[in-house]
Amino acid sequence: MSRTGARMDAERHWNMHLRLLEEREHQFMLALDDMAQDEMRWLVRYLADALTEERWRILLAGYHESLPSERMRQFLERFIPECTQLGILDLQAKRDAETQSLQSLTDTDLQSMSAVEKWQMIAREPGGLDPHRTARELARLAFCLQPDLLHDAMLPRATIEFPFYFRLQEVLKQLPACEIYRLAEVAAAAVPAMEQLPAAEAAERLASLHQEIAQAAGITAPVQELLGASMELLPKQLFPPATHEEIPQDQLAERLRQLGNLSVHDLRLGLQAQTDQLSLREFQEVLEPYRSQYPSLGQMPVEALRRLVAMLDVHLENRSLCDFIRRYRTGKFLAMTPITGEVWSLLPHADRLQLLERDNAVMDIVQMARHVAKILFSHEYQMLDDTASQAAIVVSPGYQDLAQRLTRLGEENGEPRIVALNRTVTGLVLAMEESPREGRAEVLDHIQRLIAEALGLSRQDMAALRA
Repeated sequence: MSRTGARMDAERHWNMHLRLLEEREHQFMLALDDMAQDEMRWLVRYLADALTEERWRILLAGYHESLPSERMRQFLERFIPECTQLGILDLQAKRDAETQSLQSLTDTDLQSMSAVEKWQMIAREPGGLDPHRTARELARLAFCLQPDLLHDAMLPRATIEFPFYFRLQEVLKQLPACEIYRLAEVAAAAVPAMEQLPAAEAAERLASLHQEIAQAAGITAPVQELLGASMELLPKQLFPPATHEEIPQDQLAERLRQLGNLSVHDLRLGLQAQTDQLSLREFQEVLEPYRSQYPSLGQMPVEALRRLVAMLDVHLENRSLCDFIRRYRTGKFLAMTPITGEVWSLLPHADRLQLLERDNAVMDIVQMARHVAKILFSHEYQMLDDTASQAAIVVSPGYQDLAQRLTRLGEENGEPRIVALNRTVTGLVLAMEESPREGRAEVLDHIQRLIAEALGLSRQDMAALRA
């Protein structure tokens, strides 16, 4: 095959996988309202089983399987799009890899292949998967209880029903890398060879392989005896704890003292500005004790309100209402860990844009809506980085209404329109910030007209919203 033909095949392969990811998200989101609790638990497991350790720790923080149905549904409303965006990023990272190689496979691909297909590839490319992924494939292999299951591409979806799968995977990942790769070498030699064996001999060889994997994990009983009931609750300890930190009492006391003379009205305005800086997950985790105790945050007694504002003041100590524009100027991202301004200043445009797109990928829908709304409401360029101007914007009814409207833009081509709009705005604002300063006001006006057009707003509509 010519190089041009190979590139065309690779492009078709990439586009097909992209469409599959987008269609999967569309179907999951459509079905979410009608899902029973056990279906939602299965869906979280399915998506989580294609995450790296770092992503598992970040995206599943605070989640567990005893959450009430509505909380679980709210979690999935965020989690499903996050997993799609990360899957797309993984696809982009492997776009130039040779097809039919381990290096071209994403975690989502590995979750949709039979054991025979994967272990044939691992035999050809020893060490082609990192220890984390190799341990996960060994755990999946341990659930091929009969030789015919080695050909079943749906087996990874079945394994997640059983708590023992996650227990085995966790233990295998703790083994030294050399031991994980030793087991993988044994499996890579055994699994493809079973294709040529009589059924009885293949079953015997498979049982021996299971025993070696189990023994390495310190497990002596046969896998069949350890499966447990299908969809039995996973222990809470399997999931990472909530990420919000303990507030130091001395700092809290100092903030309470500083807020002592503020009126209820000023405290409520302050709370509104603070909650605008929280991710949807933080809002649920940090404010849950208050939301469960009072009918609404607006009806909290003054002392409880003062304590909440003080606590959020400490929690948000390194954040600002102007971070939405500073992400373009200094690399102070909205969802990712920031980089230093010195490093940001040395990066070329392409690297900055890539980092901003990664930040976009882990932002929730509400964060995206606020980002776009603030740019639209900053009708003068200097307002973008003026804290007083942004404080006035975020407490205005027009801003709140517009942010809500942006979260309900619907979908286009299987993707939420706010995701596409936020991506477009990100590229345009970065270009604006890298252009000569004297022309930026005009560029900002162009960006704002683009956002207004996406919302179907006229100039008169915008003037009314900003009033």
